[in-house]
Amino acid sequence: MNIYEPKEVKELIADMAIEIQELKREPASVKSSEDMWFRNYQEEKKKYEDLKSKLEAKIADLEKQIAEYEGRKAE
Repeated sequence: MNIYEPKEVKELIADMAIEIQELKREPASVKSSEDMWFRNYQEEKKKYEDLKSKLEAKIADLEKQIAEYEGRKAE
């Protein structure tokens, strides 16, 4: 690169300006990714908790049915 050539210097400065803008956007992108990860985590945790509750209710219902069946069987 010839630093005495104005066109080359302007191109270099333009490239640097673009690079600086990209670097400024990068932290926002990282923050956005972190936020998205956390939201996804919260959604998956809620799905897990909902499914867990449903399964626990189903297990309790089946245990109740087994107890009733065994009670009738003992009579």
